[in-house]
Amino acid sequence: MAIFHLPQFEHEPFWQYLSRLNDYHAQYVHFTYEKWEICDVMLEGITHETRATFGSMLIGSQAHGSVVAFKVDPTETS
Repeated sequence: MAIFHLPQFEHEPFWQYLSRLNDYHAQYVHFTYEKWEICDVMLEGITHETRATFGSMLIGSQAHGSVVAFKVDPTETS
C-alpha cells in the first residue's frame, strides 16, 4: 500500500507525472522515504495505459536479455 496517493491525470505524459511526483516529494524533505515506497506510489498512481507501456517495455527487454530476473528467498541471510 502506498504511503500517499498521487494519481496520473488522464492523457498526462509519464514524464510530466514523474516531474509532479518529484516536485511533491521535494516539498516534504523532512519525510524520509525509501526508494521502494516512492516506486509503490508511482505504480499505484499511473494510468492503465502507462502501466501497459511499462509491461511492454519489460517484456521487450527480457526478450533481448537486458533484464535479469531472479527469485529472492527472504529466509536466506547473507
